[in-house]
Order: sequence, then C-alpha cells, then structure tokens
Amino acid sequence: MTIKLMTQNELSDFLSYCETYRYAHDESFLDEEEMAEFTVNEKDPTYLLYNEDKLIGVLSIMYDDYYVAGQKARIRIFHCIEDIREHYQLLLSAALPVEFDIDRLEMFLPDKVSGVQDIVKDLGFSYYRTSYVMVRKGKDRVTANFPVGYELKPLVVDRDEEAYAFIRNKAFENLKGSQTPINKEIVHKLFNDKWLLKEGMQLLWYKDSPVGVLRMIHESDDTGEYSFVAPIALLPEHQGKGIGRELLKAGIELGQQNDLNDCMLVVNAENEQALSMYQKSGFETLESVSCFVFNLLDEDQVLDHAIFLMDADRIKDAQEYIEENQTKTKGLIRGQIDNFRYCLAALAGKKELALDILRSTIEEKGNWYRPVVFEDDDLTSLQGDSEFERLKHLNELKYKDALVNSKPVATWSEKKADNILLAMHGNQQNISHAKKQWDALASDSLQVEYLQSSDIDSFLLYRWENEGSAPDQIHSAINAMDWDAYSKRTLGGFSAGCNAIARAVAEKQVHADRLVLVGPWLPSFYTKGFEPLFEPLKLSKVLIVCGDLDNDCLPHAKALHSALTEANIDCRLEIVENMGHAFHKGFASLVEEWI
Repeated sequence: MTIKLMTQNELSDFLSYCETYRYAHDESFLDEEEMAEFTVNEKDPTYLLYNEDKLIGVLSIMYDDYYVAGQKARIRIFHCIEDIREHYQLLLSAALPVEFDIDRLEMFLPDKVSGVQDIVKDLGFSYYRTSYVMVRKGKDRVTANFPVGYELKPLVVDRDEEAYAFIRNKAFENLKGSQTPINKEIVHKLFNDKWLLKEGMQLLWYKDSPVGVLRMIHESDDTGEYSFVAPIALLPEHQGKGIGRELLKAGIELGQQNDLNDCMLVVNAENEQALSMYQKSGFETLESVSCFVFNLLDEDQVLDHAIFLMDADRIKDAQEYIEENQTKTKGLIRGQIDNFRYCLAALAGKKELALDILRSTIEEKGNWYRPVVFEDDDLTSLQGDSEFERLKHLNELKYKDALVNSKPVATWSEKKADNILLAMHGNQQNISHAKKQWDALASDSLQVEYLQSSDIDSFLLYRWENEGSAPDQIHSAINAMDWDAYSKRTLGGFSAGCNAIARAVAEKQVHADRLVLVGPWLPSFYTKGFEPLFEPLKLSKVLIVCGDLDNDCLPHAKALHSALTEANIDCRLEIVENMGHAFHKGFASLVEEWI
C-alpha cells in the first residue's frame, strides 16, 4: 500500500471515489456541484491510499479561512473502503503535522457507522457533540404570522451585511460548533451561494431595528430534495416569545414558494429548546451524526512535558513521549521539536534513530541550527560518527549563509492609536510566535507592534544573545517610530526577550511607561544585580508574569520583583499556578486589567 499527496494526476481518482462513497459518512461538502469545482490546492490537502493501482481510502481536509479563524480545520472526507484501523492510521499519519496554526481537526460521522467511530477514537479523535438531521416531509403548507411590529424583509446588499453578521454571532456565541463569528465578507459569500433560494436571505425587523435573520438554501441527498434552514437566529431579547417559530414557518414557506415543499435542518442535540420547537413544527429526526475532534498540541506543551520527564531522569519516557506526540504539534516551523527528538534519541541509546531524525531535519526539511548545538552533551554518543560529522558540516554551511543576510525586523509603519506596545519574542521564536500571545491586546486605543531579533538561532527562528546587540536593536527600532508621540508606551517580552528589554532600558536609557515581562530570563542581571534598572524605571510600572512550574525563570522573576519593590518602583508579580515556561489563557485579561 502507498500513500500519495494528491496532485492533478490523481484528481479524477479522487472525484470518482467521492461520487461512489458520498453518502457513506458525511456528504456535506461532497455534492456534485461543489466537487465539480474542486481543485488541487494548499488549502484542501488530500491524501490517497492505494493498494497497487486501486484507490482504497481518502482523507481530504479543508483549511477554509472561516475555519482557520476559529482555530480549526474541517475534514471533507475521511473514508476507507474497509473498516481497517491501519488504513485510517496511514492516512492520518500522512496528514500530520498540519501546516496551519489551528487547534484541532473536526469531522462528522453518522452514528450508524459506530465501527468507524471506534476507529477514529482509537486514533486520537475525541467525541465533541451530536447533531440531529431533521426533515419536515409530506406536510401541509404553512404561512408565517408575526406579531405586530415585526416584519421580514430581504437582505439589502451593501447595507445589511453587518447587521446580519451581528445578529447571527450574538445568537450563536455559546452554541457548540458555531462560536466562530462571521463578518460582512462572509455574509457576501453566503449571499452569492448558488444554492441560495430566491430572496433566501432575509432580516426580521422590529420597528426600525433588525432583530433576526433567516437564510434558506437548496439541499438534496439520497432521500430527496429539500429547502434547508441555514440558519434562523434571533437576538436574545426577542427569544422566548414565539418569534422563532414564526421565523421557522417563514423559512418553510419560502422553500414552498421555490417549489420545495419538504424542509431539512440540523440541530445540536443539547439545544433542547430549539429541538422541541422543531418537533412541534412537524420535523422528525432522519439521522444523528456526531462530531469528533483531533486536538493538536502547542509545541511548548510537548516540550515542557518532555523537560519535566528529563528533569526526573526519565530519559526513555521523554524520548517515547516526544516521538509519539511530535506529529500532533501544530505549525510549520518544527526546529525545537526536531532538536529535542534527535537529542533524546541519542541520550536513549538510539543512535540510528537520532541520525535519521537529524538527516531528515537538515537534508529533507532544509532546517539548520547554531553550530554550538552540535557540541551539546546530549549528543556525545554521536561524536566522531562519520555521518554525524557530515551533517554537522552541512548544517554549518547553511548557518553561515543565513548569518550573512540576518537583520532585525520591525512591524511598525505608522501611528494607528494613542498608545503602543512593542513586543519581543523569546529564544527559538519569531514574530509569528509573539503575535499569538500579544495580538489579543490590540484595540482602538492600543497599537501592538513587534521586533524580531537579528540573532539567528535556527531555521526561521531567532534569539536574543545574553550580551549581544539587543539594546541597539531595540533602541534603533524605537527611534524609527514615533515613540514619543504615543500617550503610553509599553515594552513587552517573553523569556530572553525580557533580558533584551532590561538591557535596552539600562544601557540605552530606552524609556517605557510600562513593562510587561512574561517568564523573564534575566542572566545579565540575576547574578550582577538589578541596580542599573532603578533610575530608568523610577517613573514606570512593571508587570511580571511567571508560572509556578517555571523552574528556570521563577527565581529571576522573584528577584526582579523584590529588587524593584525595594527601590519603590511600581511592580506587580503574578505567579500562575500549574504553568511552566509559557503564557496562560488569562494573559490578555490580566494585562488589560493591570493597564
């Protein structure tokens, strides 16, 4: 058996397979019209399992902008002709690790295929929710009758999109599977859907304000042709008054006006109020389908646990753990993960595995590391090996090439708000890593910008050398922006980025009204003392955040807090329980409250 990432050469095989097995699992994105427009592209990666020349299984994933905005990807089809675990495993392994910044893969399976559900659960998918596919079939025609003051009107393009999005988002903000908000661009896309019924998008108005939405499309499956509720929604203050039932009738009526007497919808099983309304309106359950999710791990989570096992002298467990979970990490840059993989393999006595990983990392993936990495004690068992020496030499050539072109990168282009925060990443990170944490602080009043170090660490990753040029880099970046034009100026950093900030403050007298230091690694001050910071920070506020399990940085955080407090500098230390060297989920809220 062989696995192929689909190219144009295999497209016809894939389309034929989808046509044959369209209704076996989840046909939501497999209809004839949609598949006729399907193209081979990066946002729809598709993996094919062949037994000689016969296609026996497929996995196709949708990284649509809407799904990715919700930190997930939707599986279009994950199906094998035979319910054999190994076949499904081969396809899933080929698709991992994913190359998008998402938290999970999401798929739906009918409850009638319980055998396949058991297989995907065994592969690491977990149950998330159940939905009912409901139909109103062969029933009498209906007419909506809204109370006085309510009126249903067709959506007016270029006027009503924001209102439609607001109502839909407000109504569904706590509904599983629908929490990701939509915007006016998505509303435009929904309006231009070729399956939309005539006047199929409408707003319900109460007096002069829109309070509800209705969207009806054409749907078909192996049981017939239907109008499909996609969706109906009401603002909370208009719910519980019977308005929703009339809105549903209006949707059914709209379908009947388009010669579709039967109607279909999908409802979450836990949405008991809506389920009851649909049943009273003549809908019956056609089938139940369950959603399963494959949760992806943040690289820091995997590395933190591996370090925990290493600190407990459980090298074998650490090696097995990181090898088992390395494909479940998200993101395209995997330098740290691979670094841990080959080091732990060498420590665990698995020399050939360590060399295989190193060969794949440097030759196949094109990664490289600082040469000093290869002098690590963890790699003692590889020293002197001819293949290891060859890979070291190849790595050094790649490193020197990158060194020639390295320079700091700043995102600032113009003043956009009254206040500014300039954030610095940690070691073995880049701007993308920093944006994941600090972007949440951006608002109309706070502009968030980033500075990426010129000190290279490994492929596409950077560091702040303890005694390097960080102060000059930060000073130059600030001089290039209207720093003094902002009302409040904040410098934020993670790990070694905090040391870079502290050095810029002490050595270049860079002024900031506020410092936000997360997991601070402060080697330039921890042993020598923090006195150089006292005068530059006497009018500043400092927030220090650190995990109670961050064994390396917590002593630095406590020492800095103690020194600044004794110097009468406004300083707050927030120690987060059960957290290692990372950001916590409440970070943005904490900083906003502190500011």
